[in-house]
Amino acid sequence: MTEQRKTQVRSVLDDLAAKDRLLLEAVFLEERDKDDVCRDFQVDREYLRVLLFRARQRFRAVFTSALNKASTR
Repeated sequence: MTEQRKTQVRSVLDDLAAKDRLLLEAVFLEERDKDDVCRDFQVDREYLRVLLFRARQRFRAVFTSALNKASTR
């Protein structure tokens, strides 16, 4: 991943709600064990799957919007 892309990803993460940001960082950036993440967020594995799906959707929406804005400049 290029430095520019890393900066874009970090910027999008910073724009997300704290819960989404912490969840995505724990699972994808820190690569923490999902059972540990479940304990931290006080959810079971099935609900963690739902939370991750929603957080990824929100990340994708913000990231895509940011890319579209950058490409029209």
